[in-house]
Amino acid sequence: EVLKAWRASVAGKCAEAAKKEEVEFLKAETAGSFVLPEKGEAPMRPRGEEKGAVVPCKNVFMDFGANVGDTMGHMMDTGLVGCDRKDLGITVKPGHFNIDTFRIDDSDWNRITGHLSNMVKSRPGGAVGPEDYCYYGVEGNPVFTERLHRLEDWAMATEPRPMAHMHFFTESVGAGTDGPTQLWLDTVNEKQNFWGSSIFKDHQDVRKSASAGNSTAKAADVMGYTVSSLLKKTSMAFDPHASPEDRK
Repeated sequence: EVLKAWRASVAGKCAEAAKKEEVEFLKAETAGSFVLPEKGEAPMRPRGEEKGAVVPCKNVFMDFGANVGDTMGHMMDTGLVGCDRKDLGITVKPGHFNIDTFRIDDSDWNRITGHLSNMVKSRPGGAVGPEDYCYYGVEGNPVFTERLHRLEDWAMATEPRPMAHMHFFTESVGAGTDGPTQLWLDTVNEKQNFWGSSIFKDHQDVRKSASAGNSTAKAADVMGYTVSSLLKKTSMAFDPHASPEDRK
């Protein structure tokens, strides 16, 4: 409820502002409303199958191919609010959780953030925010493992926490069956964060990577999860101990 109360407070101050300076103050208030750990200083969270790593939730956002974790950052952004007072000649942007600097800045929201914001607001049940969601990212490429662990630790240690729970299934992929499998690696599209890595050996970027290295395609050993298996782990709808209301 802390974030809901904070958003209501900002909206009220925005509407009541009589001077430009009062609106400008809201920008500093947004950044000052969150306690953000310094990069790399957040306490380490449980990983994989460790107790506490995964918590069943009523509202689950599942991100397959989490890559560098940017979608989690966009989801966190949806809980921030700005102030548009054209009558006073000023607009304060909502703010942005920067997953590279681990700070809040005033970067513009992109279309993904806008889409996620609409998704969150459309959830039945009244004033729903990202704090009512759990985020689970699934990423197979081991090149991102350390980065995603640090990002998860940072986000979970942020106060107030932007989402109810956040966790990355690293070195893991969506698959047709549960169990060990392989991810064929894209090693050439660095600017696109190796987006061509695939569970299919014949993917064009996997073939390009092999050609560029004058070798056979490279693969990483990863864990495969079916969608149903992940939902059973993460959603209250499948939790036998959850209340009938939480299973809806």
